[in-house]
Amino acid sequence: MQGCTVWCSFSRGLSMSRTSGLRVDNNVFYNILGHALLVGK
Repeated sequence: MQGCTVWCSFSRGLSMSRTSGLRVDNNVFYNILGHALLVGK
């Protein structure tokens, strides 16, 4: 996931669970009320 923007979220910007090899690069999370980036098992 590259070069994305998430604006004015009431939950999360990006949630990753049980993911392998995903590259998150050059993204913008703006005005997020919850977690901007949530990494779980």
